[in-house]
Amino acid sequence: MNPNLRAQPEAMHRLYCQLSQFNLEWTHARRWPWEIFCLKFNEDDLRTVINWIKNEKRMGRPARFLTFRNFISAPDAIERFEEDLCCARAAQEKRQKYPPPDPNKARVMQATGRSGEMAGTEQTPAQILERSKLAQMLREFKGTI
Repeated sequence: MNPNLRAQPEAMHRLYCQLSQFNLEWTHARRWPWEIFCLKFNEDDLRTVINWIKNEKRMGRPARFLTFRNFISAPDAIERFEEDLCCARAAQEKRQKYPPPDPNKARVMQATGRSGEMAGTEQTPAQILERSKLAQMLREFKGTI
């Protein structure tokens, strides 16, 4: 057997422990699920799915648990991981297609051909109340016509 193939499941297990923050011992019982996992997936896939699951949980959305028995060694773990990977990749594509708006207002204004400051748009509370009263008077006047 190729020595790289022998080391790959253990390296994947270490990466899983690092990303999930679980301190799980590398045992013979954990070797077989990782060997099966490594036949289809690589480190980037593992990173992508774990980061996606963490983000889903951070956003308060339902996501599956990262426990080894659930995430890697369950009877349907490979199929579920494949589904999670598809969802994670779709989320990545969506983020790339629709990046968040630039928080730097001046840069956004400049990119759209406007000056950074729009003079005269700020109003005091008194000005807002006065305009509201004028608008009410106009509505009442329209009702009399």
